[in-house]
Amino acid sequence: MNYLQEDINLYKNRDKAIKAITNALKKGSLSIFIGAGIGIAATKNAFPCWSDLVEKCCEKFSIEFDRKKAGLGKKQLLNNAYLLSKAEEFHGKCASESEYIQHVKQSLYPSTLQYNKDILNTELLISIGSLIMNSVRGTANYVVNYNFDDIFEWYLNHFGFKAQIISTYPVLFEKSDIKVLHPHGFLPFLDKYNDFATEEIIFTKKDYEKIHNKTDLPWYSAQLNILSSNLCLFIGLSGDDTSISHACRTVYQDYYKGYQRVIGFNLTINNKESKVKECENINRGIVNLYYEDHAQLPDLLLEICRKASELDI
Repeated sequence: MNYLQEDINLYKNRDKAIKAITNALKKGSLSIFIGAGIGIAATKNAFPCWSDLVEKCCEKFSIEFDRKKAGLGKKQLLNNAYLLSKAEEFHGKCASESEYIQHVKQSLYPSTLQYNKDILNTELLISIGSLIMNSVRGTANYVVNYNFDDIFEWYLNHFGFKAQIISTYPVLFEKSDIKVLHPHGFLPFLDKYNDFATEEIIFTKKDYEKIHNKTDLPWYSAQLNILSSNLCLFIGLSGDDTSISHACRTVYQDYYKGYQRVIGFNLTINNKESKVKECENINRGIVNLYYEDHAQLPDLLLEICRKASELDI
């Protein structure tokens, strides 16, 4: 039996989960999905998370933003519906699409931001980089980046890695070390990436509804193809993104309804919020792989790299 076709609940076992991820890395069938947690870690919280980004955008037009309603109070879960509606309200205040994009970009990047050696020393970036750097041990083949920023591409480029930035789709693949897809849009900080900047982003309620109501969109199909042909690692994602949740559920329940196949592992801190979402993730083919502290995540990723370099696991 293929090790990914066993009862999905078996992969709640940490050793079995790491073995599955390691095997996928060795076979070249591992892909990585990254969210806002990556940029936040790299810039020591200078980058905003999704809720903070929505709040900053609302401030530009003095739109009322209730942090408690957004689920930002103590021991509360994020209220996705509220955040999406506020992003929609902000969009409606903008005089044009270009103004809308510019406001989001200004809210995304702190005025004092600099890409420097401090970011290069970010342990999380180093550990993710280790997974995608070419090695006889195996390497990840795609990175699906839900962030608008270019910090990940800058990091790879600094070390001489050729990343093909894919911000529009369909696209012709080019010779590269890694392909980085930006299905939600790309708003680069650095001028050298301006040619890849997008005129549209996925940020508001209507944007997500468009994805759900028209699942033949090229970007949606691209994500389905990666999810259905790779074992996926979800890093720095809250689990609340309706677009990736919808895609995972489609693959797991429609594509693989004949058997239980693990789509991927959500690397997440062990807390009450993650435990609440564990059952939901299982119903999408995703198993939570827990760590106790954010500082342990880079070590977990490097452990996978080390195990993949062994002859037998």
